[in-house]
Amino acid sequence: MTLTELIAEVRAVVKRQAAAFSDASITLKINQALEELGQMYEWREMMKDFSFTLASGVASYAFPDRMRNIYDFRLEYSAGRKL
Repeated sequence: MTLTELIAEVRAVVKRQAAAFSDASITLKINQALEELGQMYEWREMMKDFSFTLASGVASYAFPDRMRNIYDFRLEYSAGRKL
C-alpha cells in the first residue's frame, strides 16, 4: 500500500471533508502510529544479526545506528571456542 492509498483510506475511515485534514497532518499521524507499533512489539522482521571482529588496541566499537536491544551476545576466540 502506498502513502497516497493510506491517506485515502484514513480519509474514508474518518469520514471528514477532504480539506479537514491536510495530507501532511495525516502523514504525520501515520508515521507516529507506525513508530508506536514498532516500539510495542518485537517484530521478527526487524531483527538483524550483527557481527564484527575485535582488533588489538581498539577500546570501543560502534553498533548500528538503529539498534534498540541486544538479544544475544557471544564472544569467540580465534580458535573457535565460544564463551
